[in-house]
Amino acid sequence: MENYTGEYMESRQIVYRVLLTQIQFGVYRYRDTLPTLMDASKWFLVAIDTVRPAYGRLKEEGYISLSTNVGARVQVRYREEEVERFIQTYFASRKSALLDLSKCIQPLFGNAQWVGLKNASPETLCCIENIARCGLLPPYTALRHLSYKYASLGNDLLMRIAWQMFMFYQAPFFSLTENLQYFDALTDYVPGVVRFCREKNWEALQIHIDAFQSQITSALEQFYRTGVTMPSPEQEIGFCWNTYKKPSQLCYSLAWELLVEICRGMYPVGSRLPTQKELMEMKNVSSITLRRALDVLRCIGVVRLERGARPQILSPTECAENCNFTKPSVRGRLMDFVQSLQLLALSCKAVSMLTLQTMGAEAVDQWNREWHMLKDRGAYVSLVYVTLDLVARFSPYQAIQSVYSELLKQLWWGYPLRGLHGNTETVNALYAPYYEFMTECLQHSDAARFSAKLEELLLYEVRFAAEHLVQMGVEEAGRILIPEKS
Repeated sequence: MENYTGEYMESRQIVYRVLLTQIQFGVYRYRDTLPTLMDASKWFLVAIDTVRPAYGRLKEEGYISLSTNVGARVQVRYREEEVERFIQTYFASRKSALLDLSKCIQPLFGNAQWVGLKNASPETLCCIENIARCGLLPPYTALRHLSYKYASLGNDLLMRIAWQMFMFYQAPFFSLTENLQYFDALTDYVPGVVRFCREKNWEALQIHIDAFQSQITSALEQFYRTGVTMPSPEQEIGFCWNTYKKPSQLCYSLAWELLVEICRGMYPVGSRLPTQKELMEMKNVSSITLRRALDVLRCIGVVRLERGARPQILSPTECAENCNFTKPSVRGRLMDFVQSLQLLALSCKAVSMLTLQTMGAEAVDQWNREWHMLKDRGAYVSLVYVTLDLVARFSPYQAIQSVYSELLKQLWWGYPLRGLHGNTETVNALYAPYYEFMTECLQHSDAARFSAKLEELLLYEVRFAAEHLVQMGVEEAGRILIPEKS
């Protein structure tokens, strides 16, 4: 089996990987028929054009046959010892990542699940209730539930992260017959979710969600203790999530990199970027990628492009005035920004509390040094980013570090909204009280109050961003649910 350590995987690759894993795990045996392209599209919650290349690759590599009359049929015949070796290899080579990931689901998504279900429509609750009657394989039943419980949040980015985590972790785990005993917990879990939602018993719903996730985490740990006998290799396969690694979206990665450099003062307002030739050499990119990246920056109002001149850096106020809110690519990046804000707001309380409670003395000292530098620079406008960056770097779990680092990248796309907060004096008056309160919490090692205040600040930011984007014509931002304090 190939590994993909540190590499981004497109959706079609993930679908291919899951189907191949299920063939190798014996979910689909020799001459068994795979779901049709249409069914697989529905089961995986992806477009049929995402599924088709996955099936094509499986055929090219000899795992399946494809025909108009029969559909996709397994062509390989594995002995039981081969199936067992595939299972052992998969889980042994991902042991650290899977155990780490299982502990991250609750802090990252527990509150999002609760808020999503709390705001679920009666129709969505009926759909959740009817999942068991669809006759899907257990992994796809769980995936269908995943799509419903987050639906009310209006956050496509959250769904992409949760989907990729599910395909890496729960889908392979629930594909094993011996693990279906743990899947039975989902059968008991769903009626409880629906009942508590209809009764509006939100405290019981939260307890129910937490208990279920703890049960699945314990099941994975038990599986590793008793079911995985193969030692892990020296180089294990890790979980990673990276938004802009696809070749078609490299321009966004480059635009983001330049935007960060601009925001951090490498290129001050009024100055000009290096020449295109110099940038191509510095960033090791093609002229096409660079031109597209510069056009992204132009469209969001960060730079002014003039024929024959190097790109000029605009101020935050000019940025808001020059941002092309009608351009789909700009709207897409702004939605990445506000959706990242929402997920950070939903998770920051649990994640920051976990981080602060597990930091050692050396980490605390480093945190305090960087925290006080924020005040010394008078850079209160960066309070949200600096705080979340510290949380990401000092989190005890790699998956949280990876997800938070990626979400923080998306926050830079909110640059066109910076000028709307007012001048420096107004911005400092807004953020300084948060800083002083959170500083007091740090001095008294009060992780709970610190985390609650951080959540309050993030919720303000989500509301501000969504409301102003709607005012500027980005109507889709109105679909973002503004959560209340947990």
